[in-house]
Amino acid sequence: MLREHSVPRVYMPGKFGSAVELPLLLLPVMLIALGPVLRLLAEAFGFGTGLTLDHAAAELTRPSTLTALQHSLITAGAGTLISIVIGASFAFVVALTDIRAKSALVFCLMIPMMIPPQITALAWMQVTGPSSVLLKTLRLAPPLGSPQSLHSAWGIAVLLGIQHAAIVFLTLRAGLHMIPGDLVEAARISGAHGARVWAQIVLPLSLPSLAAGAAMTFVTALGNFGIPAMLAFPRAIPPCRR
Repeated sequence: MLREHSVPRVYMPGKFGSAVELPLLLLPVMLIALGPVLRLLAEAFGFGTGLTLDHAAAELTRPSTLTALQHSLITAGAGTLISIVIGASFAFVVALTDIRAKSALVFCLMIPMMIPPQITALAWMQVTGPSSVLLKTLRLAPPLGSPQSLHSAWGIAVLLGIQHAAIVFLTLRAGLHMIPGDLVEAARISGAHGARVWAQIVLPLSLPSLAAGAAMTFVTALGNFGIPAMLAFPRAIPPCRR
């Protein structure tokens, strides 16, 4: 017979413990993440030399600042849409089908995230330029001296979409794995198959994960400096990043 004192007890913190422990755990994260941002805001408002809005107002009203903001939002937004198309397509195929070599497919999709953005931009400029061995082999290489087509806003958006598609893929794939299998099975028993199950069951339940992946992708694309720096400056495109 099992004695009462031999049963291990699990410590369950009360409301007071949770209320105290959570801020203590979040405090280092807040200091690391928000510290540099708060420092920049303090400098913008003249911290140490007298608080004023003149510095921030002068910088925010400059035409170059507004142009940079506009280009940043456009390229990051377009890149996010491209990432959604690529990442979501791969996520649905990998999670919902029985295709072979899933591990190899996932690895290939993760490769762009492992490569620095500057290297990604250089590689794509080489493979799409007049000296591209691939395009020469296919007899599709542009003439020597022709402008590089990637040196444009759409070129920046395309590479941003390719670079960050894995974020959407990983987030959506995790959400798809959390969908209860009973719902899909019940829909199939009721007579729904294929596209109807995906449209009425899988897609609505995966929208929160898709939205979270899109939000993270947009923020990441907005902070990407390497690709805009490599593709925008050669054509004197107004800077997309500071």
